[in-house]
Amino acid sequence: MKAFKHDIDKLLSYHTACEDWRCDNGWPAAALALHWLITGNKASGQKACDVYLPYFSGQSANNQRTDLYYALAYDWLYHHPCFTGAVKANLRKKLIAWSNDTAAADEAGSWIAHDTDRNIAATSGHFLGGLAILGEEKSNG
Repeated sequence: MKAFKHDIDKLLSYHTACEDWRCDNGWPAAALALHWLITGNKASGQKACDVYLPYFSGQSANNQRTDLYYALAYDWLYHHPCFTGAVKANLRKKLIAWSNDTAAADEAGSWIAHDTDRNIAATSGHFLGGLAILGEEKSNG
């Protein structure tokens, strides 16, 4: 727990997304979203919304590790005040675009039949992204 707290404190001190070396993979957004969800710390939720979520492009560039974390942030911040209808629609659109782009790239690759870390990460990302989006359509989601 000390390592997580240390990371959160560092993330809260940043002013731009790329001050953290993991800015390209979405981990900071998810970590701050989780911290907000479990502690109610307003600064964590707001930092995820203001600094890290705008950095998310929704384009895979065949980098499946990225949007797994943004799918988690989308789900964990769903009831945060910054998640207006427009923000939700924008992030949802990006997650779907990422999934479609990644699926097309995977189908074009000859290596997709192998159980690689990349395939496992891609499948996990699609699964979690789908669950995050599905949950918003349920009354108890």
